[in-house]
Amino acid sequence: MTTLYFTQQLKIMGARTQNSTSYLFTRHRLVALDNTTGEPVIADWQYDGESTSISGNSFIDTQPHKKLYISSADYTGRATLNVSNIDGNFFSVAARKNDGTVTSWGLDSCGGVPPVNERNHDIIAVAGSNQSLCALNANGQIFSWGFQTAPGQIMAIPDNILALNDIIEIRGNETGMAALRASGQIVVWGSENASDLPADIAALIDIVDIQASSGAFAARRANGHVVAWGHISNGGKLTVEVELLNDIVDVQSTSYAFSARRANGQIVAWGDEAHGGKVPDILASLTDVVDIAGSLQTFIARRASGHIVTWGTSNYIPAEIELMDDIVDAQMTDAAVIVLRSNGQVAAWGDDSKGAMVPTGLNNVVALTTTMDSVAALKSDGRVVCWGKYTSEGMLPELKDIQAVYANHESFFAIKTDNTLIVWGNTHSGGDMADVPADLQGNISFYAPTARLKLMGARSPMGGGTQTYPVGVRMIAALDADTLQPVQVMWRYVDEDSEILSEKLTDTNPEKQLQACLPGSNIQVTLTTANMTGNYGHLIWGAGDFFENEMSVLQDQGLVTTWGCGLSSAQVAKQLATQLVCTEDAFALINPEGQVFAWPSVPKSVCGTVPENISSLKDVVAISSNSNAFVILRSGGQVDAWGYQNAGGKVPAEIKALNDCVQVYAGSEAFVALRKTGEIVAWGFPTSGGTLPEDIAQLNDIVAVIPGTFAIVALRKNGQIVAWGSQNSGAEIPDAVKQLTDIVSVTACNAVFTALRATGQVVTWGQGSNFGYKQPDGMSELTDFTSVSGAYQAFVGLRSTGQVVAWGPIVNNWNTNGDFDKYIAPLTDIVAVTTGLNMLSVLRANGEIACCVFIDELPFDQPQLKNIRAIYSIPQCFCGLAEDGTLTLWPSNSDVYVDGVPPALQGNILYEVPSK
Repeated sequence: MTTLYFTQQLKIMGARTQNSTSYLFTRHRLVALDNTTGEPVIADWQYDGESTSISGNSFIDTQPHKKLYISSADYTGRATLNVSNIDGNFFSVAARKNDGTVTSWGLDSCGGVPPVNERNHDIIAVAGSNQSLCALNANGQIFSWGFQTAPGQIMAIPDNILALNDIIEIRGNETGMAALRASGQIVVWGSENASDLPADIAALIDIVDIQASSGAFAARRANGHVVAWGHISNGGKLTVEVELLNDIVDVQSTSYAFSARRANGQIVAWGDEAHGGKVPDILASLTDVVDIAGSLQTFIARRASGHIVTWGTSNYIPAEIELMDDIVDAQMTDAAVIVLRSNGQVAAWGDDSKGAMVPTGLNNVVALTTTMDSVAALKSDGRVVCWGKYTSEGMLPELKDIQAVYANHESFFAIKTDNTLIVWGNTHSGGDMADVPADLQGNISFYAPTARLKLMGARSPMGGGTQTYPVGVRMIAALDADTLQPVQVMWRYVDEDSEILSEKLTDTNPEKQLQACLPGSNIQVTLTTANMTGNYGHLIWGAGDFFENEMSVLQDQGLVTTWGCGLSSAQVAKQLATQLVCTEDAFALINPEGQVFAWPSVPKSVCGTVPENISSLKDVVAISSNSNAFVILRSGGQVDAWGYQNAGGKVPAEIKALNDCVQVYAGSEAFVALRKTGEIVAWGFPTSGGTLPEDIAQLNDIVAVIPGTFAIVALRKNGQIVAWGSQNSGAEIPDAVKQLTDIVSVTACNAVFTALRATGQVVTWGQGSNFGYKQPDGMSELTDFTSVSGAYQAFVGLRSTGQVVAWGPIVNNWNTNGDFDKYIAPLTDIVAVTTGLNMLSVLRANGEIACCVFIDELPFDQPQLKNIRAIYSIPQCFCGLAEDGTLTLWPSNSDVYVDGVPPALQGNILYEVPSK
């Protein structure tokens, strides 16, 4: 058994790094937390498009233009963060909406008017000068808006740069912009000084990163060298020492200087000394610097020991802070330094009015964000505390459920869990809620919107089955393919108009392809029709595009393959199937022409030969079966049958004359047909439901029929149920259940039934329901059941929490041999439940299997029981369909008559219809 239990999705907090003007560029720290406890979690952090990852409970974001994936071994799925989606300049702010377009607000002349540009799509980065903004899209194209960006003006993008489609990074200083191309070259524009790129730098083709001070740029090369241009007093000229270095791994800036970190852990600097352009000798000797950051006029470096050092204007560190060896992040305002400790506490020094006065009792902080004169601390519980010039006083009700806090020069912007934005600060730089574009609210998210759907769970079996154990209907779950969390989708059967919006769907039409689509998007997945059935000794696959080299048929039709004891697959290998069903001793199919074909699985099978009057038909649209008979539904609404007469193999003349039947249901020894009028008719063995009571025969609001072994239940449109057949096997409904008007589905288990109510509660009745089938203590209080499955002597209820509850006589055996309470009950990521003859398998969101059967040894640690999409079953065997189209059977021992999966079938089974 697997010992890894699913915990809720990783909780990621802290802003993506911003790309803002000049020294406003400060990298942000992200953290991974347990969503329940808020405790740090060791996770793997990996950028989109990269093959390597970094492990840790926190991560410094260096590539904010890329999606970021976070996963942990003890957590299902992965979290995906959006690219950095809030940025700006001194006086305006730009926000990337979930549709990939960018909008803006703030001072109109500085970019506060939303851009109108044909390139405004798939935005991955925004940067700015003091008074203009520039955006980069995924096509490598740029456009700008704001002050002096019109044609012929200083900040207008030159035509030769506008024509480029390979730009991968943009950066701005006060009056200029620089862009990095995929070729490793740099292009610049803006004021004369900013756009004056030296020829030797323009010729370089190995640039990997660009940084900016107020009036200069610095670029890091792939060979470890660095180059600079712009105002000399702003760091536009390297020192001789720095020019010779070839091991530089990072560059940061203040307003008038640059600092670089070397691979050996040393630091160097250039530019204005008062703003950090010279590293003091005592700090230049350090060899353990792991991170540097700059503010207006101060640099701060974090050491591997957890200590910090500073130089520039604010170069004095209070003694108590200098001794701290657990500092994990440092952010700065214009006149204060604020540090975050690993214990969630915050310390600071400098100008009290600009952030040095930390609120008393502040704790559990996971991220810091600063403006020029204020500080915002994000706590693990999603609340924000702000101090300095702008505070959070009076905003506590709004500043909750926050995932990330961003900033520009004087305002803060917080993204909430509901994808809305809370802003505060200077009303002239975007800090006024009234100025936030209305179409942004609800359309900006910290986590990347779902980009891929993953459907899991088997299609329901067609046509009933052998009824030796309950077949019932299956449930399909829709998940985000990255996070493996449930998502709401629009479900629709192909060729039907009606749609259902939900996270899960009970599959009632397995003979049709099933589509799931995210609302308002074109992200869609289509499942094949149901393509497996089986009895005690045989398995059969069909209704799928299996043999790709041999077939050229529609995707909802396919060759049939059988295996197990009895006849070889060669006898049916050339048959095409749209539906497959079986009795205890035979299989039958409908081919694309509407014809029926059957074959025996044991000698002298009564059901294995189709009568001539039925085999000649070409209008069969559905087929169903019980243990010993088949029944067909024709396009004209007529029904017919063959097999054992007592089991319903002969249709009474008055029922055979009907021409308005729309669906047929199979009991163990009886059949029921639903008519267009909402009426039903039945035939077969009387005590198994073959004789319909007069009062039920007069009803005209039946919507579904649920056969048990010796009784049958019908669900009415008004949410009530009726039953007939053997009284002590479920046909006698307790008065308390009979009076209910909110029943949405019913599940059969041998001689017992369970009904699921619209309230999410379940009720059980039938033979033994007060003894072996007694519901567990406290179960009546649960109101979150989404489906119920039945084994031969047990029910299994799936809750919206991803947990299951089981009850029935066999549950004690499951705990003896399969350890249900130990291995399955604690799970909270179960997406589908499949039952066999007193066996249970559950499918987890991560594609792993947990199972309870009658044998002690189960192959749960085998690689082939990973990445499972659906679990199918026959009475004594489960069959798992993996992502790669291969099948795995379990348990596989002498008690199960399965010879093995035919090699030609492996890898050729479809779960989804391939996208065109």
